[in-house]
Amino acid sequence: MWIGWFLARSAFPYAGRYRSRAEVASFFQKLAETTELEPFTIEQYVEQGDVVIALGSYIGHSKTTQKQFRSHWAMVFTLRGGKVTRFAEHTDTAAVATAYTASTTAARS
Repeated sequence: MWIGWFLARSAFPYAGRYRSRAEVASFFQKLAETTELEPFTIEQYVEQGDVVIALGSYIGHSKTTQKQFRSHWAMVFTLRGGKVTRFAEHTDTAAVATAYTASTTAARS
């Protein structure tokens, strides 16, 4: 069984596969270093056995570009023995990635 944290690879700096406790800790470190999250709203939980899905939305911005993003998300947690053993986030990766991409519009003007 694969145990870890997974966010699909994208243009944002904290996306990737995190398999150990140390790697998951590095995810939260990267997130804190690169991103400011404003309202983080959990709207609903859905539970079935060892799987819990949280549905919600957030607003944030890249600390580098200061661009804002908004997205609805679904976070899927798998639990074993009362501990999270797997996590996956489904979000609007295009909206989030846009916040981390430098604008080229000014260079063309």
